[in-house]
Amino acid sequence: MIATDYFDNRAGPAATGMMTLPRFPSGSRQHTHHRVEWIRSVNNALAATGLLATAKTGNMPARAETLIDMDMDEIPELAPGAAGYELRRALRAQQRVKNAQNDKQHCRLYCEDATKIYTMLYKSVEEANKTLAAELRRRCDMATQSTRTARAGHSWEGYWDGHKAYHLMSCNLFDCERTEADKALSWRRSRCRRSITCPTVTAALPPCSKRRPTRSSTTSPPPPTSRAPSRRKTRRSTSSR
Repeated sequence: MIATDYFDNRAGPAATGMMTLPRFPSGSRQHTHHRVEWIRSVNNALAATGLLATAKTGNMPARAETLIDMDMDEIPELAPGAAGYELRRALRAQQRVKNAQNDKQHCRLYCEDATKIYTMLYKSVEEANKTLAAELRRRCDMATQSTRTARAGHSWEGYWDGHKAYHLMSCNLFDCERTEADKALSWRRSRCRRSITCPTVTAALPPCSKRRPTRSSTTSPPPPTSRAPSRRKTRRSTSSR
């Protein structure tokens, strides 16, 4: 399956203007410096398009920072019959519409950039690692993720999670190295297992003897044999002439 045909009817505007990333270094025989060079190249390419922060953290893209919502408490309502009541009411209604448009625009920009990140990463790994590519398709579909809550006026159908794809590829590339918190938790678990003793098991064990039993005391003597002992050879004395 070709990646371009697979994403043309799903990514929408996010599929245009994408960069071609270097081929994913698959296989256990790849040297570490090859993997480091690949992740550096990917980071540089994503940074050039303003997508690196979204890929690493999953935050809102930088181009959505200009969409600023107005707090409705800063435009308080006026009492009916007061001067400017109708004008203030129209202003509040206009600001509510603008805030709703900003919310939809935030979501659309994030979905487009996340899909663009996913598509570039998928094309890089598609031919190098079929298993990882299948895992990306299964786990990065926003329409099937349980963590994605339904939003009014927006659908996750046709969008892909670039942040999760970046995390999965990084774990596959460096075998998901453990953090210091994971190491500390593993050490506490092993220490807890060593300190716990089961009283029922220890009570059933026989007391240890001071001396280790020898082999002669633990094995029975060999059975007697009917073979007669060999006669000693006597040396004949010869008389001296």
